[in-house]
Formats: sequence, structure tokens, C-alpha cells
Amino acid sequence: MVFRVVAIGIAVIVAVAPTIGVVVEESADAEASLIQRTRIGIVYRFGPSFGYTTATDNGPSRVQRFRIPDTFAIGASVRVRPQLVLAVEATHIAYSMVERDFVVDQALDAGRVGDFRVDDGTEIHVGAQYTWTRFRALPRLRLGSWFDPNHSVGFRPSEPAATVPDRIFDERLATALSRGTNQVHVTGGLGVTIHRRVELNVGADLAKHQTRVSTSLIVR
Repeated sequence: MVFRVVAIGIAVIVAVAPTIGVVVEESADAEASLIQRTRIGIVYRFGPSFGYTTATDNGPSRVQRFRIPDTFAIGASVRVRPQLVLAVEATHIAYSMVERDFVVDQALDAGRVGDFRVDDGTEIHVGAQYTWTRFRALPRLRLGSWFDPNHSVGFRPSEPAATVPDRIFDERLATALSRGTNQVHVTGGLGVTIHRRVELNVGADLAKHQTRVSTSLIVR
């Protein structure tokens, strides 16, 4: 008889991500003009940082940090009819922050720091919500789409390979890091008011390489 002991460890890392935003509210008057029924919002989120240690065979270990990209977004929604709301948002994400810290650190030992790159990206979100004004018990319908720019780590040799090992290295990295593409997502969801103070939402995000489903519960 063989006994095996399995150890399970969980590491929890917590960091603060400050978020600053402002919203200009729409008018509550259903007879107001289209401009008065528009809501505009701006938000900036500072990405948190996490420290880590890199151990190498060529020298002493290095203490580095992994930074979550900062995000800046601006959006607007307009109630074109009492039951229909349209929304649009543009979100700029500083993915290059990952390159300046984490990616550069990983490329130091290979001496190819300048050959790896992560580009910033701007997401574009559009959506609509329809509310059954005469049938409050029915769920609100939501449909949208958004553009997800390629933000994978890319490999671009700064100069032609001079040796066979360098050519093999370039071919291997160019193949391994060339699969990132832009994606267009389709989203949909339902919102149900369970009570005047309780709201349940369910949503799905569909893209070529992934599917996500999420829920949220709002208690006022």
C-alpha cells in the first residue's frame, strides 16, 4: 500500500488600484431634448503593481515588478426613447507598461531586450438596452459589440541574424509570438429587477477564441 501526501498552497497578493472618474448625469425629464438626455462619463484607473524575483544562471537574482496597465476611458449614453438607451465608449489601455517592466526583464538574459514589444491599444464599445415600459416584470434586453485590439507580446528582430543559432532563435520566437490578432466581440445580456432595491444581471461575451459569462447582483 502506497500513501501519497499532497500539499496545496494558495498565495493571495493584494494591491490597490485607485480609480478616478466623473459622470455628467442626464435629465430626468422624458420631454427633454436629446442632448439633455445624454450622460457622459470619464474614468482613469491606475493599474496596481506586484513585486517578484527573477532567478538566473548568469548572475544574482533580480527584484522586479509586474504592472497592470493603466486605463483611460470616455463614454456616453443617450436615451433616444423612454425604453431605448444607446451607449458608446472608447477605452485606451497602456499595455506597453507590461513591456517596460516584465517583458524587458524576461529578455535580459537573451540580450534581446529591443526585439520584444507590446503595443498600447484602444477598445471601442457600443451597446443598446431595451426596457419594456408597459411590462415591468419582463427583463431588460441588452446587446452590444466591442473591438479588442491585439495586445500580445510581439517579436521583431532589430537587426538580421548573423549566426545559425540566432536565426533559429528568431524563427522560433517569431512563430511562437505571432498568433495575436484583433478580435471583435459580440455581447448580450438580461437585467431583472427582483425588487425595487435589488437587481440581477446576466451577460455573455462571445469572440472567436473565447466565451465569457458573468453575473452581477446590485443591492441599493
